[in-house]
Amino acid sequence: MTRTAQNRTTAPSKPLTWGLVALACLLAFLLVGCTGNGGGKNEAPAGALSVSEGGDHASFVKRGNGLEVRYTYYFDKESRQITAQTIETVRPFDVIPADGKEAAQQALEPLLESTDGVKGLTHTIEYGDSVATETLAIDFGEAEPTAISKHAGLTILGNHGKASLDGSIAYLTSNGFSEVE
Repeated sequence: MTRTAQNRTTAPSKPLTWGLVALACLLAFLLVGCTGNGGGKNEAPAGALSVSEGGDHASFVKRGNGLEVRYTYYFDKESRQITAQTIETVRPFDVIPADGKEAAQQALEPLLESTDGVKGLTHTIEYGDSVATETLAIDFGEAEPTAISKHAGLTILGNHGKASLDGSIAYLTSNGFSEVE
């Protein structure tokens, strides 16, 4: 079953606990790197991974505490500015904590509500037998950075809403993410 911010069929009936609120805020956090010089071409910071020649996207993954989080950046090759991004989080029900699909839906539904109606943002949660897979996609050609920050509770760091691939890679790798194919 898939639920999206645009087509929810039911509202949650139970409030979140403080621990789950903290987990939801942490997992819904979006960070995109700062542009280096007010929007001009960026140089890769020390320690940044190089992206495969000829590619137009890069993916990074981190696993721990029962979670798997994957960031995929789509970018303009020349400017190295991110044009779109997805964050996929796979959560086993016992990490949420929830004892089944219905409990997981009740616990995670407020995450979808937090992004309802935000232009350029698509937010879905698919429920399997024992895991929930949340996908947050941002189209920076449509998205308004202030609306994303205000309504979705996400943070965008950068100059004039422009996201640098090199700054984002440096941030992710310094926080334990690894580049994947």
